[in-house]
Amino acid sequence: MMMDEYIIGRVLYEEPHGAVHKVLHRPQGRFFSMRVLDKERMSFEDEIEMQNELEVLKVLHHPHLLNVHAIFAEGSQIYIVCDLVEGGDVFDRLVAKESYTEREARDLIKTLLETIAYCHDQGVVHRNLKPESIKLTSVHDNTNIKLTDFSFAASVHEEHTSICGAPDYVAPEILANSYSHSPYGAPVDVWAIGVITFVLLSGFLPFYGDDQDAIFASITRGQFEFDGSDWASISAQAKDCITQMLIHDPKQRPTARELLSHPWMTSTQVASKPLRGAQEELRRLNLQRKFRAAVLTVSATVALQRAFCAAPVAPVRPTLRRQGSVAVPYVAEPESASAALLKNYAISTNVLSEGKALVVREAVEVATGHRYAVKFYEKDLMTFEDEIDLNRQVSVLQSIAHPNVECLHHYYAESDHYCLVTDLPAGGDLFERIVAKDNGYSERDARALVRELLHGVAHLHAQGVVHRNIKPESIFLRSQDDDIAMVLTNFGFATQDDGRLTYICGSLDYTAPEVLANRRRATPYGPPVDVWSIGVLTYVLLSGYLPFYGNDPPSLEASITRGTFVFDSPYWDGVTDDAKRIISAMLVADPAHRATAAQLLEHPWFHANHVAATPLTAAKDELRRVLLKRKFRCVVRTVKAAMTLARLAKSSSTTSASFHAKYVLYERIGQDGVGVLHRASTIEASSPVHVVYYDTRRLSAEVVAGVTREVQVLRRLDHPHTIKVLDYYDAEPDGLYLVLTAVTGDQLFDRIVDKDCYSEAEARALVKVLLDAVLHCHAAGVVHSNLKPETIVLTKPDDDTWLVLTRFGRPHGRALEYVLLRTYQRWTNRRYVAPESLFRVVQSVGDAKSFEEAPVDIWSIGVITYVLLCGYLPFHGANQFHLFKAIKRGKVLFDAPYWSTISTNATSFISAALVVDPAKRATIGDLLAHPWMRASQVPTTSLDVGSELRRLQARRKLKGVMSAVKASVGLGRLFDSTPVASA
Repeated sequence: MMMDEYIIGRVLYEEPHGAVHKVLHRPQGRFFSMRVLDKERMSFEDEIEMQNELEVLKVLHHPHLLNVHAIFAEGSQIYIVCDLVEGGDVFDRLVAKESYTEREARDLIKTLLETIAYCHDQGVVHRNLKPESIKLTSVHDNTNIKLTDFSFAASVHEEHTSICGAPDYVAPEILANSYSHSPYGAPVDVWAIGVITFVLLSGFLPFYGDDQDAIFASITRGQFEFDGSDWASISAQAKDCITQMLIHDPKQRPTARELLSHPWMTSTQVASKPLRGAQEELRRLNLQRKFRAAVLTVSATVALQRAFCAAPVAPVRPTLRRQGSVAVPYVAEPESASAALLKNYAISTNVLSEGKALVVREAVEVATGHRYAVKFYEKDLMTFEDEIDLNRQVSVLQSIAHPNVECLHHYYAESDHYCLVTDLPAGGDLFERIVAKDNGYSERDARALVRELLHGVAHLHAQGVVHRNIKPESIFLRSQDDDIAMVLTNFGFATQDDGRLTYICGSLDYTAPEVLANRRRATPYGPPVDVWSIGVLTYVLLSGYLPFYGNDPPSLEASITRGTFVFDSPYWDGVTDDAKRIISAMLVADPAHRATAAQLLEHPWFHANHVAATPLTAAKDELRRVLLKRKFRCVVRTVKAAMTLARLAKSSSTTSASFHAKYVLYERIGQDGVGVLHRASTIEASSPVHVVYYDTRRLSAEVVAGVTREVQVLRRLDHPHTIKVLDYYDAEPDGLYLVLTAVTGDQLFDRIVDKDCYSEAEARALVKVLLDAVLHCHAAGVVHSNLKPETIVLTKPDDDTWLVLTRFGRPHGRALEYVLLRTYQRWTNRRYVAPESLFRVVQSVGDAKSFEEAPVDIWSIGVITYVLLCGYLPFHGANQFHLFKAIKRGKVLFDAPYWSTISTNATSFISAALVVDPAKRATIGDLLAHPWMRASQVPTTSLDVGSELRRLQARRKLKGVMSAVKASVGLGRLFDSTPVASA
């Protein structure tokens, strides 16, 4: 058995479907990297990409390529033995160095060009060059690189039009395929190397923008500059070489082989002056580019994670996905992530805990009856860094399994939220249990618990994981009946130990001195920080107070940095010397001399028979005070939020603000773009209204100006089937207030699902009212741009056609600027979005940006009509990328048996609305004059769409659960002025 030939060591780095380990091959006595991939975590397309990469690597053999030595499989596991690569990626190494020079950058690029030239000579184009693709073989060697990640590699002799690669490094000829047929080849790799070179020498990207569309627009234009003081010290030869690589026309771009003869590559006089400015900028860029490259490689559209999209209920026709020269049939996955979660778990309405963007609920697994915690993270309320932390946390949890460590049982990702199903420790908080114990708490109890904790942490460290946030709040007991069995949770800061960790994080009381040292200079740290935290925790368990203290954070940090502590009497009089010695071994200021978790498990304290079982009364009393302080902090935060809400809800005694004099705010009911939607009423008549509040303290001037312009546009609307603006206050001291008519009723699809029968005639009547409402909007110069079932409300219980349009995604007129459309498409249901919105490249004209948006509403009406008549969506895909491709292709199928009883006029109407080219798409006037709208005879036969719509609504039901997240934590984003890193 081949696995018997290898000794598997630590994890070098994580991959989406497994991990890469350092292994020793017994017969040769040689170290290799081993990729361990789990096929059960891979989709069909992932397997095709993996096979493609292996086929390419089998024929390539070069000292700077990741050469494959063996491939074998056991069950669902695939093992790929490659050259040892344990030095991390090249950008990480450069930012960790004290300095690097233009000569070092040149030498690196020269090696990269030589490697790519070899690939091109062998007939292979890489198509995914980026910093993460360039690995260093050793932590001690800054020059020996290995080019990796050949999942998108293809033959240079074939025609390629698929959009792939890392967004910042993708060539303009690849992007051209989003709107035309533009075959490309080997020059795309040269372009990517040009971008990498630019970044290496300056720390900046040559093409940039506020969002991905803006970046793509910049790349498409192909204009860049060598501006800023950092470029003044860069040689003219380097700038010329970059300019040659970034020639917009691929036919004029030099080949990799030709660039090796460029004067910059052959010169012996390249500067050795440190590029300190570039290195500092590269540090700032590094966090963002690592995250982007990790999650945005596959598609040309934003997809934080491969989001599951609702699969159609109707029969699915296979589509072809071309990968290199391999064409394979691909069938959509049968159900969405939301549907899977709701099918597998019964989710309670009781909230266990909550945070800034998080609500934790109890759930019962349907199949087993076991109880779990389901953590809902709302993307709208998460910062960029929050999402980085969460994805790192998921990656870590997927790589570990230990009885004393929190287990991730399932992970679901949607376009607007994440769900994690984890253990639900029934025993509660560690300190709460200790304080509540009737029979006291002894040193023996503390020892047993610390042993459990060390076992869990030793396992983490063996897997190359550092927790970085061990504290009492991270430790829960598994059972109400067991004071010892514990589980370590709170993996928000956990990460792989790559030898270059410098980020300051964790709870200050439990933070190691080497972490704090990074305030002064870069001081990489690793697993010993967890041992320090356990030392502090053990000290607290045995005494009830902290070993390091201060009157404020700076003095506390100074105390921790000194590392001096004492075992005061009388608190420590009854504690054994072994206990004091193990604490001293953990609280060594120098991490190089601090004991490891594995070593501590062999400490005499854990094997002594004389450890006292006498209750530590003094320690328990002190712990009670600590616990009360902790609860008080939580109460203070809650009171702050409540007081802020009260300030907003009624007129202040010191201000006569006009909004608060006229309206009273009630509970928060949702998110409306960058605003928060509240129920409210007039003070005078108690008439219900809805109010959108915009906290101007949290918004840029550009966003505030955009909101004001959009309100001016919305004021044009005066129609019974559209929401109305009643008031707008833009001079309040605390923000903007937009007052709207209160719209209540059933969402469109909910009403249909509840009906016993539904006919084509009823669908037509509803669509006609929808067309009339949108016609009024367009006549007033307003485009809805967010039409979907959730924004169409049926307000009269006895009338299935009396609808009101709400939640305009980006209301704008033809003369207005293009403001933040891409930002708001994060909240838009992309299944109803027109192809030109998904694949737009905005063209600037002077300072203004022109566009024509009305056709996007026509497309959405076409999709809604399709679903009304059959119960499933016209466009679908196993993930967001394939959904977007289907929308862009725009091929609409009217499959039997669902469409057998639908009139040809209806299908013709839908086809006219779902034309990919917006210039050829029908207008509202065209659709109102369509034969389907004017026909006197429309089938009244009941359509069997209810059951299909119920399945489609599974995704929306989960959003109903998620609404509690927004209601609970909206204030965290709006009003929390004192964020805590370790919260």
